[in-house]
Amino acid sequence: MDPRLCELRKQLYEIEAKIAELTPTLPIIDLKAEVLAMSDTKEWKDFINNGVVKNITNILDGCYDSYIECIEEEYPNIKPNDLIGKFGSKKWLSFQLKTIKKLLNPLDMNEDFSDTAGGCDEEAWDAGFDVIRKMIT
Repeated sequence: MDPRLCELRKQLYEIEAKIAELTPTLPIIDLKAEVLAMSDTKEWKDFINNGVVKNITNILDGCYDSYIECIEEEYPNIKPNDLIGKFGSKKWLSFQLKTIKKLLNPLDMNEDFSDTAGGCDEEAWDAGFDVIRKMIT
């Protein structure tokens, strides 16, 4: 075997070991399951199973950079990643869950957040920033 290949494999192993060491082994939040647990009615389960959680998380994912900029501008002493986490992190998922719980109510299932032309993206952004403000105070 080519010695260069052996050296590359060794380097790869060392890098993968370091990544594993630095990566927290925290369980990932199952947003859909968490939201489903808010109510046990059939209507709620049908509403959630029709994609509303995915719709909201897609909107919030699109808002991530905007949230970072707004936190930096309005709260310069706070590190955005300390507050809402890095994109895709457990902290980010936790923030999304808080925002979803602010947006959805098992007694009011009229908005599925699929029509961004109807203003649901602004509603989701506003709810997320309300959550951020509440986290800061």
